[in-house]
Amino acid sequence: MWRAHSLRAGEPGMVSRLCAGVAPAHIPSHRGRRIQPVEMEKVLQAALHEQPPRSLRQVTQRCEASPRTIRQHFPHLCQAITARFADYRTIRAAVRKEVARAEVKSRRLRTLCKRAHNHTRPLTAFTDQF
Repeated sequence: MWRAHSLRAGEPGMVSRLCAGVAPAHIPSHRGRRIQPVEMEKVLQAALHEQPPRSLRQVTQRCEASPRTIRQHFPHLCQAITARFADYRTIRAAVRKEVARAEVKSRRLRTLCKRAHNHTRPLTAFTDQF
């Protein structure tokens, strides 16, 4: 935490220490940039039709624009992009869960078949559990 009393006026390197944690070099600064509304709207419209859908953060990074500015100027498009990405993630999660469920079921069936092979009980007694 920065404390005003910890820095003495005129101390060498004071400004560089204050600004050291403000903006890392790998994050581009969007401050003071003007957006081109027509071009930006075209980019956002194109993002609505991309497969797989991109998040709003990914779209704004590609445009090199501030997400706050984009949301301020194009709220309806931002909401549509966000909703589309949320639906995509929901569907992807459901598919992933179903694949995992099928894999667990097939492994369990293989394990039960191995056990049935080692015992004298018929296989149908084990498969009735499904």
